[in-house]
Amino acid sequence: FWQWESLWKNASCSSDIFPPATVIFLSYKRQRNVYPLAWSLSHFDWIENIIICNNNPSSYFDTFALSKLQKVHVINRGYNGGCITRYEIAREQGADRFIFIDDDVFLTPWQICKLYKELLAQPEVPHGASGQLIESDGSIDYAVSRNTEVSILNMIYFCTKEHVEQLFVLLEKLRERFGSEHESIRSYDDILLSKSRIQKPLCHAIDTILFCPTRRDEDIAVCKRSGFQSKRKILIEYIDSLQS
Repeated sequence: FWQWESLWKNASCSSDIFPPATVIFLSYKRQRNVYPLAWSLSHFDWIENIIICNNNPSSYFDTFALSKLQKVHVINRGYNGGCITRYEIAREQGADRFIFIDDDVFLTPWQICKLYKELLAQPEVPHGASGQLIESDGSIDYAVSRNTEVSILNMIYFCTKEHVEQLFVLLEKLRERFGSEHESIRSYDDILLSKSRIQKPLCHAIDTILFCPTRRDEDIAVCKRSGFQSKRKILIEYIDSLQS
């Protein structure tokens, strides 16, 4: 965190004039990360709204400090709606472009502007800086800060309202196949966003990405829980069969 904070203090936000975007943070058991993340993004003139959703029903955000930040809106929910919640919130907004960043990722001003420029240059697909390349034999190559197409974006998502709508079209198609297990799919939003288009999403080189140490904590990180990866494999294979 201190390394990231020093990068922000020694950098100036881009004065480029961009079309507006809305940022949505979904927070789960990382409440201490929320204020610095919101504070950093509030510096950009082209970011018109920063929405923070507390997805942890066992805690309540103290909104006093956050309320002092411009453009910040806090949603305290009494339940955990899964990762798909951020896209449900996005559907309620009037924005054309969205930035979704996991609450354990700390981006610098240059990195944020770089990824947004990539989205503006090629809005047909979602953009990010971390992802998975799934080979035909099922093996996975992880791409972090690398210029490449990926099968699945992870953690950082720069996308448009069209991508959000296509995610829900795909989600509706999965209801019949997964039945009562449909609710568990809400934790696999990265797959749904990435697979909502025939074209593959793009991962970009943005130098070193700083992560919160809790990203490997099994009590917090959903991806570290038992059975998570096996369910991902089933979901990906089924979506690929629909699109083949």
